[in-house]
Formats: sequence, structure tokens, C-alpha cells
Amino acid sequence: MENETTAVTILIVDGEILVANGNKERLEDLNYQVAGVASSADKALELLDKNPTIDIVISEIMLKGDRDGIELAHEINKKYDLPLIFLTSQT
Repeated sequence: MENETTAVTILIVDGEILVANGNKERLEDLNYQVAGVASSADKALELLDKNPTIDIVISEIMLKGDRDGIELAHEINKKYDLPLIFLTSQT
């Protein structure tokens, strides 16, 4: 019997599209499935609503729009109960 592995599905949230796309490529090279890339908390929540197969969110703290990554994390924790990893280039 073959061992089947299910790819982990990730949502990337980053206001810098070049950085987000670079992270997407690296993750896909490591056989992760990227469900989408969002530049704002609103777009991330929209993608989460549309894709219930997302397993984890990787988010920059500084995002475009009215809400930052910390506020997004609170919403994800409350509504989706998904793990979230923060990345940031801020010092």
C-alpha cells in the first residue's frame, strides 16, 4: 500500500507582493500548497471564507489597509481557529 501524504495548504498575507510571491515560490518548491496571496486583512479573510482547506496562515505584521497582522490574527483565532506564523521585516 502506498503512503499518501496530503500537502499542507498555506495562505500568505503580505503587503509587499514581490516578497509574498517569493515566499510562495519557496513554499511550493518545498511541496506546500499555497491557497493564495493576500495583501490586506480583508482580502485574507475573504480567501479564508472561500477556501476551507487552508491549514495555516503566514502573515506579515504590517499590512495594507486598516488592519494590521495582529488584528488579523485575532480575527483568524476567533473565527477560524487556525495556526498563524508571523513574519516581518520591521525592526
